Formats: sequence, structure tokens, C-alpha cells
Amino acid sequence: GMGFRDSCQDLLGFVHLIPDRARERLLDIAATQFEDGSAYHQYQPLTKKGNMDIGSGFNDDPLWLIAGCAAYIKETGDFSILDEQVDFDNDSTKAQPLMEHLKRSFDFTVTHLGPHKLPLIGRADWNDCLRLGKNGESSFVALQFYYAMTILKQFAAYKEDQAYMDYLEEEQKKLGTLINNLCWNEDRFIRGFTEAGEVIGKRTDPEANMWLNPQSWAVISGLATKQQAELSMENVRKRLNTEYGAILMDPPYHLHAFDGALAVIYNPGTKENAGIFSQSQGWLILAEALLGHGD
Repeated sequence: GMGFRDSCQDLLGFVHLIPDRARERLLDIAATQFEDGSAYHQYQPLTKKGNMDIGSGFNDDPLWLIAGCAAYIKETGDFSILDEQVDFDNDSTKAQPLMEHLKRSFDFTVTHLGPHKLPLIGRADWNDCLRLGKNGESSFVALQFYYAMTILKQFAAYKEDQAYMDYLEEEQKKLGTLINNLCWNEDRFIRGFTEAGEVIGKRTDPEANMWLNPQSWAVISGLATKQQAELSMENVRKRLNTEYGAILMDPPYHLHAFDGALAVIYNPGTKENAGIFSQSQGWLILAEALLGHGD
């Protein structure tokens, strides 16, 4: 099947090469979205339908559509895509402008917050092996959410929707304070909270106490202060960097994995258990570039 998240991520890599095809793909992906803003995690390209039993409930999915649209508009300046009529779940009777789809992506996250008022992780987020439970919360999704607000404010400006801009501004300030209070841990951002409230990725954990993606996304999102960004990214350089790219986290899980740490089924240094993934290298490079670390 086609991945909703994966296809939006792919756009970030090829939009500058074939922007027309990127536009087509964005509209095609958006047409599989549900009216509540959620999405098939994976769907068949011919039927545009997915298997909900194996392909749903990943709460980062809707937010990738916002990032994909931002990448396309930054590259082309074509804000008109936001006015395109796009089906929900490929039902032409439910077509709405693409901007409405993005608002629904945002609203889905707003209505799926956990005990700390951070976004629920759902089945998992980008890390498919990180299962934090029904009420588990993801710092990665929270940082995506913060970034999505910055994007939507720019889109709302294009639509001359001052009320929505004001709403986003207020919500972003509240979320930023929340993330800083809950997720900043001395010199790094944590990975999230389990359903039981256990902190994942804190400095004193015996294993998996340093995670790559929260550090890079804290910079990409614009949330991290200069001091936070320098501290956490220096940790990434020291702890996670290798000759072949940065590993996902360190130390790998071995003796101290929590119940939802499915990465422990893999040998240390492979797959989600401190392996090296392509997408996360791109985010790391982007974060370093944003900090002015050109080397």
C-alpha cells in the first residue's frame, strides 16, 4: 500500500525536481483523508482505500499533510492549491478546499490530547516500534504540531483569516510553554510519556536516554531556544553520530526496555533499536543548517 505519512515525507525530497507531480500527489493523498482529519496509515493506490485493522491510528499522519503542502508552496509560491476542491475519503459529495483538509488535520490533533495535554501518540508515531499506550503522548508529534501552527498561520494570512491566525498564535504559545515545561530535560528533549505516565528518554534512564528526532524537530519546529538547540544538538553529535549517519537513540534497548518498546526485539544497532534511518538524517541536516552549522 501507499503510506499517507511516507508519501507526504517523500514530497519533501522531490518537490523541487517535479513540482507539478508533487501537486498532483498532495491532492491525491488529501483525497484519502477522513472528515475528522484522520487518515489511513496505508491505502491501496488503485482503490484509495485502506485496511483499518493494520493501517490506522498513527497520530503523526495528519500533520505530515500540512508539512507537505508547506514544502510545495515554499518551492512554487502556488498558494492556489489551498483553494482546490478535494474529496474526503474519495467521496465527491464531501469535497472541501484543501485548506479545510489542513484545518481538519489540525483539529484532529487538538481533539486527541493526553493527560498532560500533549498530542496522543495513537498506535505509534514515526517510530513504528514506540508503543506508549492508549493515553501515551509523543514529544515528536507535539513538535510537529507546533510547526504545523507556524505553517497554518502563514496559510491563514493568505486567506486573510485574522481570527484563525489569532487562534493559532494563542494555541502555539500555550503549546510551547507546555513542551518546555514537560519535555525539556536539562540538555535534551524527552521522547514522550507512556500511558502510565512514565517518562521516556530522560537523561537518567539507563537505556534510550538520548533520542535523535525530538532534538532535530525542536529546532525545525522553531520551538527550541538557541541555548536548548545548541545543547541538544551537541549531544546528538557526541552521542548519536557515526560515520554512516546518526542512530535513532542511545544506548540501545537491551535490559531496561519498557513494555511498549518493541525495538528491543531487534539486536542493538539494528532497525528501530538504534539503527540508522534515511528520513531522520534529512531532519538532522536541516536542523544543523538552521543553526548555521554549515559543516
